[in-house]
Amino acid sequence: MRIHFREFIIWNSLFIIALLVLSTEIFSFFNLINQYSIKIFWFIFLLFYIYFLKRNNFIKIIKEKFNLLNFESIFILTVLTLTFIIAIIYPPNTPDAMSYHMTRVMNWIQNANINFYPTNDFRELIMGPLSSFLNLHLYLLVNGDYLTNLVQWYSMIISCLTISLISRELGCNLRYQIFSILFCVTVPMGILESTSSQTDYVATMWLTLIVYFTLKYINSNSQKYIYGFSIALGLGMLTKATVYFFSFPFCLWLGAYILFKKQKKWKFFFIIPLIVLVLNLGHFTRNVNFSGNPLGLSNEDNSFVNETFNAKSLTSNIIRNLGSNLAVPNHRINIYTIEKIEKLHDYLKISINDNRTTLPPNKSFTIFFSLYESFASNPLHLVIFFIVILLILFKKKLLSIHKYYLYSIIGGFILFCLFLKWSIWNNRYLLSFFILASPILSYSLFKLEIKKFTSLIIIALSIWSIPYILFNQSRPLVASLKNENNIISVNKPFFLNFKREQLYYSALNFGDLYSRHYDISMKIKKSGCENVGSFFSTIVNPMTYPFWVFIKNENKLNPKIFNIEVKNNSANYFRDKFKNHKICAVVDFNNLELTLK
Repeated sequence: MRIHFREFIIWNSLFIIALLVLSTEIFSFFNLINQYSIKIFWFIFLLFYIYFLKRNNFIKIIKEKFNLLNFESIFILTVLTLTFIIAIIYPPNTPDAMSYHMTRVMNWIQNANINFYPTNDFRELIMGPLSSFLNLHLYLLVNGDYLTNLVQWYSMIISCLTISLISRELGCNLRYQIFSILFCVTVPMGILESTSSQTDYVATMWLTLIVYFTLKYINSNSQKYIYGFSIALGLGMLTKATVYFFSFPFCLWLGAYILFKKQKKWKFFFIIPLIVLVLNLGHFTRNVNFSGNPLGLSNEDNSFVNETFNAKSLTSNIIRNLGSNLAVPNHRINIYTIEKIEKLHDYLKISINDNRTTLPPNKSFTIFFSLYESFASNPLHLVIFFIVILLILFKKKLLSIHKYYLYSIIGGFILFCLFLKWSIWNNRYLLSFFILASPILSYSLFKLEIKKFTSLIIIALSIWSIPYILFNQSRPLVASLKNENNIISVNKPFFLNFKREQLYYSALNFGDLYSRHYDISMKIKKSGCENVGSFFSTIVNPMTYPFWVFIKNENKLNPKIFNIEVKNNSANYFRDKFKNHKICAVVDFNNLELTLK
């Protein structure tokens, strides 16, 4: 069997992560989530994999020639190298990671399974767990969170490789395939996310694979790409809800192709849902038992879903989501943009701050420039995309497959705006849109044949991306910037000023939170208490993960931590288990107080 290098990489990633999901569910069933079982499993897998590759020499990896001496390739490699360094030297430190991404990993290790457990932050339970599964295995393999940020970084690598393959399927030559990668690695939100422990780039990775397998099947009619599509779709749905919106138009496209072509493959309409269900069965079952809904949504939290569905609410969300991505490092320009968006809403007789379509309620629409991964905008990429697409549509140089591709990514964006409320952190959810926009943008530039214009875009994108690489607000590489009263101060990067344990709190400068957490953990360790009760309400972001790190002794999680005074359905989990564990210390994370019993 002959397979190109890029395809070899993405197929391997697809199957290895699918295997990781299935193995996690199996180990959990037998309460074997621990470092010994995980290390033995991957050691055995590695031996079998090496044997398979040597035994089956019919697998011939076709080397692909790339010119690594041009500016584009050098800049791409530079970005990948620098983001890798950032991902390694910093621990996970985003608020979501601190409050539930990594917290549930620690609970899974403590419980030896991935079953639900009592917690007031039910995001730990119902949110797509795949990224956390990856973090779980990496944590157990190296006995710490040293590789956690590489999940997103690796997702960027696979996304870029897949995007280049999508560009190839659309008809781009090698230069414009490389350009599509450059467009991806310079997306500001993508740069910031690639070094974090968020989940948006992981979701984007699955979306790029979904799209590639769709195009590849349409162009080749090879059934293996249907299986690849099914696995990628299942893993994407297990990662993040945004995958549902952005994948749906491509699912319709693929379904229509299968249905209306002469060679109808009815079996695919059974195979695809079956594979998706197998990969999601464990999580769906746990969610149904918890809330009666496979997605885990209940009356406790559906605040992010629009409360009205009509043309006005959709139009408002489209305008605001696009406007949020137009923020630039100039306050006056941002104010001007806000005013124009407000006037447009007035002209259309639409409330710009409708609580039914705005999160949080009573939040006034605003845009602002940020070097932080939850808020960063992508103005240059957005403007370039619209200019180039308008040019190519005017010249009528798009074939049917290109038009369907363009309609699909725009359709995903519209679905996103239709169902989800506008919020100031929506920009990171839209990372997938910008990454998927790259291939059609590359093809358009390729067909327009305006080489000087393309070169200008390459230079502009490269320059624009530099501050996001060097001055990441959460994980600065060269210097941390602080803006007070329009005066910017430049300081040493956090990793040179603080210990690793302090870097958990560097994302939003949490004041004395580190010292309070550390002092409490030391008092618990000195007391000899083995069972700690953890209390926090859903009103605050509990930031509990570093506390787990501080009380960890060598290779054991000791003492054990149990959430108490839980007010939702999860309170029923482990009810009997609590009877066998006498709580001798209670940590109130709302007020950062410790009570020893």
